[in-house]
Amino acid sequence: MLKIYDPDISAATLSAITDKVIPLVEEWQSRSLEAIQFKQIMEIKQGCCLQSWMEQAVASEIAQIKSFAGRLRSDMETVKNALTTLIKIP
Repeated sequence: MLKIYDPDISAATLSAITDKVIPLVEEWQSRSLEAIQFKQIMEIKQGCCLQSWMEQAVASEIAQIKSFAGRLRSDMETVKNALTTLIKIP
């Protein structure tokens, strides 16, 4: 590992790296839980979890999440069917 990672970096270099990485880590940590959960519902096609997610999203303090959930709610059956119906490929 010593050949791959140079253990002799200066404090200034380490500080510069840390200064660049910390804002990225803080941004990642502050991601919206509602957005992450919706992404998982979509990826795994968990239509059964959609109603629960929408209740949380409508109560969210994030205006964009609240608005998005409201738009989904207006066509709930179509969205739920898309998440629960298996697509047959010929």
